[in-house]
Amino acid sequence: MMSPRQLELSLRRQRLQLRCAEQRDALVRGAKRLAPAFAAADAVREGVDYLKAHPQWVAALVVVTLLWRPWGVLRWGRRGYLAWRGWRRIRGWLERVLPPAGREA
Repeated sequence: MMSPRQLELSLRRQRLQLRCAEQRDALVRGAKRLAPAFAAADAVREGVDYLKAHPQWVAALVVVTLLWRPWGVLRWGRRGYLAWRGWRRIRGWLERVLPPAGREA
């Protein structure tokens, strides 16, 4: 025979197990909605891996683009450089203003 305390704990454990099962189901439903995004990310990663394994395709694309539209490449290269330089400045400013993550200021 169970004591009232044991019965109470047993019922509480059962309720917690049911709640955990509901939360697992909700998590699975949420993950299924993200499946297309995960598939797209996997495709991008596979493409990057392919290009890393075959750098000659990247070099050929750069050469063809340079021959086809040299001024466009220079213009986009300048924009990319300016964006990179701006990001470095912003990042440096943020590092000075905000405390580092993981440490208390």
